[in-house]
Amino acid sequence: MGGVPILENNIHQTMDWIYAIEEACHWDMDNQKKAFAALRAVLHELRDLLPMESCAQLSAQLPLVIRGIFFENWRPRFIPTQEIKKEDFLSAIAETLYPYSNDMNVEETTRGVLQVLAEKLPLGELENISQNISKEIQDLFQKDYCREDIGG
Repeated sequence: MGGVPILENNIHQTMDWIYAIEEACHWDMDNQKKAFAALRAVLHELRDLLPMESCAQLSAQLPLVIRGIFFENWRPRFIPTQEIKKEDFLSAIAETLYPYSNDMNVEETTRGVLQVLAEKLPLGELENISQNISKEIQDLFQKDYCREDIGG
């Protein structure tokens, strides 16, 4: 019985992202559940900051399985009228990551996930994200975490 090549390819792409997050966060291998939870949490918080059009553009760049994670439980709403502070962004991620957040540095984990996004997404998509998030959150995409500065 043969598989469905497009699904198999997307599962492999998704696992590549998961392994890359483990590496970026300096975790031992065999932390796929934690890496998956971190990817999901960061994507959801990022998604909730972006206008609908930017969400659609970003999702088009994601592997099929990760695109599903991105849209999971999404309830489109208006973008906040005030800038979201880094502490609030990280706090929301920590809440979503519970119980994993008890034994991790949430900011470093977020930086690791964002590093993987920066490595896997086209630079134009990173610029689009940057235009729609606060400078404080942009700073989580620091040079040492991605191929070059965004938004500057």
